[in-house]
Amino acid sequence: MRYQRGFYVRRQEQKEHAARLLIDHLLAHVPPVETAVDLGCGVGIWLAELRARGAQIRGYDGPWVNESQLRIPRERFERRDLALPLEAPERVDLAVSLEVAEHLPASVAPTFVGNLVGLSDFVLFSAAVPGQGGTHHVNERWPSYWRSLFAVRGYVLVDLFRPTFWSEGRIPYWYRQNLFLYVRRERLEALPVLRAIAERETALDVVHPDLYAEKAWLGARRALAWLRR
Repeated sequence: MRYQRGFYVRRQEQKEHAARLLIDHLLAHVPPVETAVDLGCGVGIWLAELRARGAQIRGYDGPWVNESQLRIPRERFERRDLALPLEAPERVDLAVSLEVAEHLPASVAPTFVGNLVGLSDFVLFSAAVPGQGGTHHVNERWPSYWRSLFAVRGYVLVDLFRPTFWSEGRIPYWYRQNLFLYVRRERLEALPVLRAIAERETALDVVHPDLYAEKAWLGARRALAWLRR
């Protein structure tokens, strides 16, 4: 299937809008973010928003990133293999990894989570759920799987975004469905709002209606194409 240029422009605008809204919401609930690292930053859309709010940032990603399209200064971007352990990383106020973990083999998932918690007490994290689909998705997992990997390292899931943004159609559904904040347990004692959210019962492993509708539409197209053969 070929997409027109306008499709990609709209998709990029959606991501930028999501980064603005969701980062504003995050910063209203966590201690000041003066330093941030993004593992799998792409062109740096989320880091650019954090930098615009005064944070010192650094992004890591693979050789597929076109540096001419970076939204952050070139010197703040570094190529690295995200499947490898970080050696004695410098701690920062916020670690970010969005829709990246599903691209890495299941065998390195614990290492990847270890890298994130090694960077910060606060981790902004999302990963594709089973059946979501995408290019080179080799480890699609439910949020409960990732929660267990963070939990053994002393981090608590905070469902900070879904209740507020679930129906915000201008944000791509994968963020509305998959985005969570993980916080080191000891830090929650001084953050009563986040602690209260973390203590609520929540249905984690759910599929957003927009993902369901997308898959249903694609299935109908395939069925129609088969009938026309």
